[in-house]
Amino acid sequence: MTVPCRPGTLLPWGRELALGFFRRLPLVYLIWGIAVGLTVAWITPPWQVPDETNHFLRMAQVSSGGMIGRKFVAEGLVGGMLDPGILASVAPYSGVPFHLEQKDTLSREHEARQWRWSGRSAPLPFGNTAVYPPVFYLPGALSLIPARLAGGSIVASLLLARAVDVLVGSLLIAIGLHLSCRTRPVLLALAVLPMNVALMASASQDSLLLASLLLAVGWIDRLVAENRPPARWELGVLMVILVSSVMARPTHLFLLGLVALACPRRRGTAWAMGLGACCIIGWIVLIVPIMPHFPWSDPGAQLRGLLSHPLDIPRLAIRTLREHGPGYPEQFIGKLGWLDTALPVWFCRLAWVVLGGAFLSVAAGAAWRPWAAAGMVVLGVVATFGAEYLAWTPVGKPVIDGVQGRYFLPFAAVLALAVPGFPAVGRRVLPWALAGVLILMLLVPPVMLRSLVLRYYLG
Repeated sequence: MTVPCRPGTLLPWGRELALGFFRRLPLVYLIWGIAVGLTVAWITPPWQVPDETNHFLRMAQVSSGGMIGRKFVAEGLVGGMLDPGILASVAPYSGVPFHLEQKDTLSREHEARQWRWSGRSAPLPFGNTAVYPPVFYLPGALSLIPARLAGGSIVASLLLARAVDVLVGSLLIAIGLHLSCRTRPVLLALAVLPMNVALMASASQDSLLLASLLLAVGWIDRLVAENRPPARWELGVLMVILVSSVMARPTHLFLLGLVALACPRRRGTAWAMGLGACCIIGWIVLIVPIMPHFPWSDPGAQLRGLLSHPLDIPRLAIRTLREHGPGYPEQFIGKLGWLDTALPVWFCRLAWVVLGGAFLSVAAGAAWRPWAAAGMVVLGVVATFGAEYLAWTPVGKPVIDGVQGRYFLPFAAVLALAVPGFPAVGRRVLPWALAGVLILMLLVPPVMLRSLVLRYYLG
């Protein structure tokens, strides 16, 4: 017999107002997410989200039926046969990232918008995204097909793909919020962070990757609250989300354990995880021939160095946190553009306070093996640093390069499941946490828009 998720049992005071807001959070977020996301997608100049060019190239490849990237030996590149007009439309904006004095002018927009889908093709490079699975590109890729066939503007196609990602991502998160119980304040707080909004409003796989994981966490939260195993179709959907996440981000491998957390007493769990592992291994086999190699890195040499001097690992971690650690919290909340558009310091501090309150409020409900979720998060974070050290950091460098604060957003969502149950604390914090999230939702639009306008249009 299942036990329904009744948020009213979590609220000791301010019950009517807080309970009404709690119940309406999914709808409130859906309206907010679509409105704010579409505005950010429209106001952010083309190609001004990290790696959006390469993500769009991969999306265009998927829209033409290319489920996997290609390696062009003669040209010495990894990518696909795509319309060269894409890179021509990017060229006017090539000098904008990292140069705050460069703005989005009318002449720049006119030069970029004149390029249309021509039907021609040439080998174009996008090695770092060619290895990603097509799953999270599909909605945007489908939106490109009519424009590509009609010979429409490439930049207009980019904006349309952004809008589609906003709509689909907002819907996925709203469903996750509807399913969630005790984790709802955390999931909402993460969903409205400027970093997530900026990623949602981009033509990339990142827009739907985090949205899908928020949905999975909310779903697992509901299963735990109702103390029941998932139905077969539920287990199948969760496996698709988690396996696709691992294919897109191998450092998410340990998050497959969420399936065991969701259905510890179901016999099909081992079979589902085994099938998922086979899918991941099969995908790895497919992409190994096209794996990109950066000339400044050598994974083999890095690994041999670590194995021969294992005591250097703690020193490597300490030096990395000293040099790059101060930037991670700001990047987690939101450093827009190509990490060159900072938000006000006071806002970042307020967002961290709201997040802290949201995590405390999770203790109002019952937890199931929170230590398991905590272990997945720790292993995932370690894997993230390890992967960037092996694949991106120059050989012998005493710090780890390449890690960005936004990489921790998925792990923060899973961390909500790691909060143990302390009803006496959580129930008192929950109304304040809901109020904090509401304030954050009110502040994010003006803060984001002001920062974007000042960065790209004024000054």
